[in-house]
Amino acid sequence: MIGIIDIGVGNTASLKSSLLQIGVYPTSVRNRSDLSCTHVIMPGVGHFDSVITALHETHLFSPLLEFIQTSGKKYLGICVGMQILFERSGEGAESGLGVFDGAVSRFKDSKMNTLPPNMGRMKIVGPNNLLSSGRFYFMHNYALQNAENSTGERYFSNYCGLEFLSLIQREGIWGAQFHPERSGIQGLSFFKAFLR
Repeated sequence: MIGIIDIGVGNTASLKSSLLQIGVYPTSVRNRSDLSCTHVIMPGVGHFDSVITALHETHLFSPLLEFIQTSGKKYLGICVGMQILFERSGEGAESGLGVFDGAVSRFKDSKMNTLPPNMGRMKIVGPNNLLSSGRFYFMHNYALQNAENSTGERYFSNYCGLEFLSLIQREGIWGAQFHPERSGIQGLSFFKAFLR
């Protein structure tokens, strides 16, 4: 069974629509008892602290962390759903799930001026051909720009000369900074790979 975290934050509608296109009928995860799934997807779009606060308010923070750390279960975090896998973010003061080491930060140029959001399709470079075909859609201000201590299979993209982590994968834990639900055929193929 495939579950989508539905706690009042994130873009669940387009995510459900994409999954339906590949014949997957997801269920909504709103509390601990809904986590009896094999796969869980945390949708993107949102503020780091808002997502963490919503997880605490729905009493899902600890159960979700337990799910992620359970062998045989699979988690996909999209955009902010990926960012909460890390320890913290410059976007807020709340602590993340801490599954991976590292802190998410705002894109800034060499003079420390904030850059406009990274929006649009771009290539992803990594250790195998999982994402080698086509471009994937990004829409974000924050990213993990220092991934040396994050263990797992790592894929990168480049924005204004800044390298950032666009996908991390370790066992059943997947974090995608891009939006597969907005990436057309490539995004659907990515969902199929995650669900296999």
